[in-house]
Amino acid sequence: MAPLPLTIAINDYDHVRDLLSGRVETEGIALTALNFEVEEIFFRFVRFREWDISEMSMGKYVSLRAGGDDSLTAIPVFPSRLFRHSGIYVRSDGAVREARDLKGKRIGVPEWSQTAVIYMVGLLRHEYGVALDEIDWVQAGVNEPGRPEKAARTRRRRNGLSSGRGLGEMVPNVREIAQRHAQGGRARCGDVRASAGEL
Repeated sequence: MAPLPLTIAINDYDHVRDLLSGRVETEGIALTALNFEVEEIFFRFVRFREWDISEMSMGKYVSLRAGGDDSLTAIPVFPSRLFRHSGIYVRSDGAVREARDLKGKRIGVPEWSQTAVIYMVGLLRHEYGVALDEIDWVQAGVNEPGRPEKAARTRRRRNGLSSGRGLGEMVPNVREIAQRHAQGGRARCGDVRASAGEL
């Protein structure tokens, strides 16, 4: 029997690298591996379904399911493993010294259905007592204001609206911070200090 041709899109993680390079073979499958950054993988798969198997944000998947889209089936494999306490950055010259100080402050997020944002909202609420409506939320991409949601049916619960500016204009060094965080690194760049776990 001929191997089943399947295409997978996933980021370059050390724990899947041998599978993607072909060093480890998949029995009965002719695997074509595509390697992109997660933002591109999620966008293209949610919008266009260009391949058979895809790395997918848990938040995007849950948002799609909640909106009635049951066209995808999730399996319990988690290639991205980041500690989400390290994803909130504050100004080193600002008044925020602990996570509770974020009440009444402005926080920028790229998308509401992003897994990291869902975890951080829950972390603020349940670990630090900061409710969703006690934050002035601003949705924007690094380079563009009001970045659209990839999961179009997402219910947006927020106080703030798009700022008319990208996060790159509002936060010094945000591109470097975002890249280092996405790669699992620490970021103490420019006048940005610490993360929620260190406040």
